[in-house]
Amino acid sequence: MSKPASSNNLTSNVRNVLKGKATKGFPTLAEVSKTLGYAPTTLKRRLIAEGSTYQSIKNAVRRDSAIYHLAEGEMSIDDIALAAGFADPPSFFRAFKRWTGTSPRAYMR
Repeated sequence: MSKPASSNNLTSNVRNVLKGKATKGFPTLAEVSKTLGYAPTTLKRRLIAEGSTYQSIKNAVRRDSAIYHLAEGEMSIDDIALAAGFADPPSFFRAFKRWTGTSPRAYMR
């Protein structure tokens, strides 16, 4: 009998490590791999095997954070950009448009 493979298990673990870290700056791949007990190359390889990458997970965490704050409607878009880990609002606007196909202001409405 073999253990069933859980899809995106490692991806979920990396997401959990990254949640709430955007405003302080995301940890590096090496820092995350150390936290999870993997060598950086092993973590990278296993994420690829799950169909993911460290960068795509960071982007998903940023996107989810931005969407959450926009839905709440209690923060300015500039503050949401900073909370999602962007250095400046224009970068946030471009990324948000790429993720959702709409601007942050249109999404808020």
